[in-house]
Amino acid sequence: MTYRQGALWLTDEELAALRTELRAAITSRMGNGPGAGRARFLLSTILLPADPARNPQPPSPNPKPMRGA
Repeated sequence: MTYRQGALWLTDEELAALRTELRAAITSRMGNGPGAGRARFLLSTILLPADPARNPQPPSPNPKPMRGA
């Protein structure tokens, strides 16, 4: 198991780009099936604003879930 935490200073635009990049990196591998040398891993992500008072945008009412498992 690996756990890492780091602080990022991002504008709203940079955060949106990061989310897009992470989604692309993860979803491009979600179609992989079992095979020689492959082990199954569960990936869980949590992205929290360090100061919720500075987060003026409410959560999206229709978030796009990542598919697969």
